[in-house]
Amino acid sequence: SIYQPLLWGWYNVKRKITNKNLHEMEKNLVKKINRELIAKNRRKNLITKLKTIANHKFIMIGGSVLFIIIVIAIFADQIKTYDPFKLDLASKFMLPNAQHLFGTDNFGRDIFSRIVLGTRVALKTGIVSTCISTIIGTFFGLLAGYYGGWVDNIIMRFMDTIFSIPSLILAITFISIMGPSLVNVFVAIAIIFIPIFARLVRSRVLELKRETYIEAENAIGQSNAKTIFSHILPNLLNVVIVQATAVFAEAVVIEAALSFLGMGAPPPTPSWGSMLLEAKDYLLQHPLFAIFPGLAISITVLGINLLGDGLRDILDPRLSRTIT
Repeated sequence: SIYQPLLWGWYNVKRKITNKNLHEMEKNLVKKINRELIAKNRRKNLITKLKTIANHKFIMIGGSVLFIIIVIAIFADQIKTYDPFKLDLASKFMLPNAQHLFGTDNFGRDIFSRIVLGTRVALKTGIVSTCISTIIGTFFGLLAGYYGGWVDNIIMRFMDTIFSIPSLILAITFISIMGPSLVNVFVAIAIIFIPIFARLVRSRVLELKRETYIEAENAIGQSNAKTIFSHILPNLLNVVIVQATAVFAEAVVIEAALSFLGMGAPPPTPSWGSMLLEAKDYLLQHPLFAIFPGLAISITVLGINLLGDGLRDILDPRLSRTIT
């Protein structure tokens, strides 16, 4: 029949179309299964990490302390019992009592209320200066480590110059030039820690550049920006986070030191360091005046350091150890 070749041709075309559709369906099914497996593994890994965090003593203790400090800073206006700026010379140097939980200072101001307000200055300084130094230091560290050559030499020699100056002297010099203010304190502390992040990130990038998957990305012509932000940056975030917690704690201490030297938050803003400055002339007669702000600094720094040690154990397996 003259129609038989046409029918046979149509059958072959239909079979090819059917096979092609089946092949596409199989590919889509495999992709869907892979996505579900990846999502399941991520959920499993997340649950495992959360259990590890919950069982880690350092993270729980440090995290609890930091959480309490943050809550105090947020709700300071509700927690304070008196106006921290109100002078009452008739009530100066009162011992702790039901009305004044931590007593009063040399101007009759409530010490507890001033410490509560001081948490805002401490946390604001730590958060802002740490974020600035982390972002800028990581950026320059990525450039120096990935591109190398003259880019690396220029960036790292500049970082070495900053790093060679003692941190407190560098901060004092900067504030002396720019003038005492809380914003200048943020910038001064950030400048101190930028070289630390740059050196840390650069060393990690030099390690990652030798990995096979990075070399494969370069071999297929992947852009440098995509390689850096898609493959290198995610693999060094763990060390950056751990370092950021250490910098956070140091930033709180440096802010207190600058305030103690009269170069921190301008009066009458309550700051733990400025409270110590006012208390130094009364250490023998009224030691509690200095003890309470000193304890506030110590507890805050201890909590942040405990949290950082715990995060290091979890995020960096090479440094992990068993906590008993």
